[in-house]
Amino acid sequence: MDAFPVNLHLEDRRCVVVGGGTVAERKVRSILRCTEQVTVVSPDVTPGIAELEGEGRVIHIREEYKVQHVRDAFLVIAATDDLAMNSAVSRDARANGTIVNVADSRDDSDFIMPSVLRRGSLTIAVGTDGKSPALARSIRLELGDLYGEEYGRLLDILGSLRPTVKRRLVNVEERMAFFNAIPHQVLLDLLKGGASETEIVRRVEEFTSSS
Repeated sequence: MDAFPVNLHLEDRRCVVVGGGTVAERKVRSILRCTEQVTVVSPDVTPGIAELEGEGRVIHIREEYKVQHVRDAFLVIAATDDLAMNSAVSRDARANGTIVNVADSRDDSDFIMPSVLRRGSLTIAVGTDGKSPALARSIRLELGDLYGEEYGRLLDILGSLRPTVKRRLVNVEERMAFFNAIPHQVLLDLLKGGASETEIVRRVEEFTSSS
């Protein structure tokens, strides 16, 4: 069956990565965009993970994996080079009711991490249900040429307008009409050309008042 796409809120939730190599580091850096509670379990880690520990961004447990390391976790990722250990982590996490991902093992995973393109608050995730991560990365790179940093800037501006619009337009249908009247591509082109936030807000007011 198909995987169910979902965005998880990880803020204030404990996440554990078992493993200290380059794959583990990639997982750690991805999680750190979403929470400050990342624990790495591994006797040895990459210089990158060590640097993150020095900055106080991760907790490093310098031990071989034990079942107690995942007991209070919300999310667990197994990314060691030991297949048997990865499977053990998966079994322990599932027994604990914790969602788990095992690098390169769809059967041992409750979720699959997609290839992600981020432009500020815009998140575009490309998944292949674990069948071809390389193809997912290729598609993500292609999308990167289509969606520039102006998308993130526009989302910040539109997000800042929402509280005012909600106060001014109580009716849900009126609010929908307001936002639907915004010509996003026009504003994106303006931002790409160097327009300021003030200019974009003014143009939004012009477009919506005349709609």
